[in-house]
Amino acid sequence: MESKKIQKMLITADGSVKVVDISEVEYLESDGCYSDIHLVGGEGYKTSKTIGYYEKVLSKYGFMRVHNKYLVNMQLVSELK
Repeated sequence: MESKKIQKMLITADGSVKVVDISEVEYLESDGCYSDIHLVGGEGYKTSKTIGYYEKVLSKYGFMRVHNKYLVNMQLVSELK
């Protein structure tokens, strides 16, 4: 039986540290020196880390920089137009 290893990341936002499954992150949006992290289901967080930081950390988990402002979880992409 093959077990799926769940990867988690810590996000400091709103004065606390959140534990988030990486597979639940849909995309990240740059907001200057901050990043907005958008999760499956609509929840989101603003963090004080840049999108460049997250690009380095998340690229090995299937995330791709598709624009200067966006880093997308390609595991969740089903169609491009």
